[in-house]
Amino acid sequence: MKYILLILCMSIFFSCTSRKNSSSANHQLSGDLLIENINIVDVENSRLIPEQDILIRDKRILEIFSHAAKKLTAPVVVNGKDRYLIPGLWDMHSHPLSKRDLLLMLIHGVTGTRIMDGDTTTLGWKRQQESGELQGPKIYTAGETFEGTPPANYQNLVFSLEGWEVADNRKDAIAAVRRHKAMGYDFIKIYNNLRDSVVEAIFEEANRLNIDVYGNIHFQKGKMCDSSACCGSFKARDANGH
Repeated sequence: MKYILLILCMSIFFSCTSRKNSSSANHQLSGDLLIENINIVDVENSRLIPEQDILIRDKRILEIFSHAAKKLTAPVVVNGKDRYLIPGLWDMHSHPLSKRDLLLMLIHGVTGTRIMDGDTTTLGWKRQQESGELQGPKIYTAGETFEGTPPANYQNLVFSLEGWEVADNRKDAIAAVRRHKAMGYDFIKIYNNLRDSVVEAIFEEANRLNIDVYGNIHFQKGKMCDSSACCGSFKARDANGH
C-alpha cells in the first residue's frame, strides 16, 4: 500500500526550494533531515515528480535532486520509496477542543487552521505554537462569536448566549471589536441574529482597525446588510447558519 507523507515544511515548498545550485555541485551537502526517493506532488503544475531526494536544514528545504544524483547526508534519513509528499494542508473551519486535537491535525498533514469560534484558550495556543512551545498547525483564530439576542420566533435556533460576544447596539459592538483586536485575535466572527445597525458598526470599526470579518448570513434576511460599510473586510462563510 502506498502512503502519503506530509511534512510541515512542505507548506513553503515552492517558495524556498532551489533545484539548481552550482556552488554545491562538487561537494557533499549536509542537512538536518534527508527524505530519500520520495514522489513529490507538484500541486501548482498538476504533476508528479518521481524519485526525488529532499534535504532539509533549519526547518527549510535546502535542495531537491533526483534520487542519488548528489551525495546528501543528514543525521535523520527517511525512506520515501512508494510514498508521496505534498504541501501542508489548511483546515479553514475548525473547532479544536484540546491541544491533542491540534497535534492530530499536524499528524494528518494540516499545517494551518482557522478556528471559527475561539477564546482566550485558543489565543494561548496560538502564542504557544508561534513560540515553539506547542506542536500543532499555524493558528488563525477568532475570539468569541458576535451574536445578537434572537427574536422570539428564532430563539429555538440559539441554544444559549453563554460564551458568545453579545452585541445588541452599536456602542457594545464597537467596544467588542476594539477589545478583540487589542487581545490579538486574527478576525471577527459574526452570527445570525445581529441587527443591521450592529453589523454595520462591526464592519465600520473592523475596517478602521484593519481586521477581517467572517460570518454567517442573517437568518431572516438571507443577507448581511445593505450598507457600503459591509464591503471591504467581510468574508462570507456560511448561508443560513449552515
